[in-house]
Amino acid sequence: MVDLRALPETMLICHFNSIGEPIDKMKLHKLKLKKYPDTYAAYKEALRVLRKVTYNS
Repeated sequence: MVDLRALPETMLICHFNSIGEPIDKMKLHKLKLKKYPDTYAAYKEALRVLRKVTYNS
């Protein structure tokens, strides 16, 4: 079983290391993540970090 609590952080690390398409996969499962408030908050935080990195590059 996947540890959903660590999923957003893991996907963010995968994105920074150019491993697959983790952000697209997370967006596909957004509705499933909404069932878990802590995980969904981490998901939103991971996307926020990505936006900041993109705009500051």
